Amino acid sequence: MNIFFDFLTNLIFVLIFAFVYIFAVSTLKPLRYNKLRKASTLTLKISYLVYLAVFLIFVFFLFFFLDSEPEEQYFILHSVLLLFSIFFPNIGILIRRRMQNIRTQFNYTFATVNILVSLYLLYLLVINPWVFKF
Repeated sequence: MNIFFDFLTNLIFVLIFAFVYIFAVSTLKPLRYNKLRKASTLTLKISYLVYLAVFLIFVFFLFFFLDSEPEEQYFILHSVLLLFSIFFPNIGILIRRRMQNIRTQFNYTFATVNILVSLYLLYLLVINPWVFKF
């Protein structure tokens, strides 16, 4: 019976994460672009959606499949970088419209930040010992 509830919990989280991702796509409208800044706007939106997908997968694995304690020497560093990876890309996508004078550079800068954060989260996905319970 415990396996059923674990599966049900995983399924509920997958559905919630899918809803969050679909809501982000519908809100962000990645194929709608600015006439003046086509490439930079598309780059920022696509990089944010890639970041969000990697982040949601990482959070799902962190909640359900991490079985070991974190190493002491890297715990603070990874904690700070994870906090950075949670807030910085989201702040960037929220304030992009307020940057009128430097919007093209802003879009490319935050697209680079999104890609770097996605690579860091992928690195964490690879190095952690995940324990699959099914």
